[in-house]
Amino acid sequence: MVTGFVGGAIIIGIGMTIGVLAGYIGGWVEALLMRITDFAYSVPTIPFAIVLVSFLEVGFFASIIVIGLILWRGNARVLRSQVIQIKERPFILAAKASGASRIRIIIKHILPNIAPMAALFFSLGVGYAILVNAGLAFIGVSSPFIPSWGVMIRNAYQSGTMVQAPWWSLPPGILISLTVMSAFMIGRQLEDSDDEQSVTGAGP
Repeated sequence: MVTGFVGGAIIIGIGMTIGVLAGYIGGWVEALLMRITDFAYSVPTIPFAIVLVSFLEVGFFASIIVIGLILWRGNARVLRSQVIQIKERPFILAAKASGASRIRIIIKHILPNIAPMAALFFSLGVGYAILVNAGLAFIGVSSPFIPSWGVMIRNAYQSGTMVQAPWWSLPPGILISLTVMSAFMIGRQLEDSDDEQSVTGAGP
């Protein structure tokens, strides 16, 4: 769970920062940030994670940081597109006309309007972080001395008794599946709830 929440926070933190800056500022800033995002898309997740973890030395927090540095790319593109749409709305134009600074407009108007999508991507990031961390632990890249579901499955596999003793590998596998599914469903519910509020006029 620590992996999920910390990894999800890093993922949405990087992705939202890049998406908001690229979408709102535009110009050469947008071009530069989107090229960085394109490069991040070209990098395979697991092989790059193995290289980074080896470079940073195998450790619990090293694997979480690596996960965050890889998986932000998807939400950056989507949030950028949403910001581009929002910044053309009348209340943003009115804020600009009143002399509001970029930082004030971003904090007061942009961020509240992308909050539902950010909550969804945070939930997705929690799930993806748990999955990738479990995969790294299974192949022996992350620290084997930190208890985790991935380490439990790896130990069961290396013991050679997964068929004779399925109760060793099934519980962590089921818990990974349930936790990831729960994170995804919570994110979808948060997004749907805000959509309903917007339709009824309760949104910003």
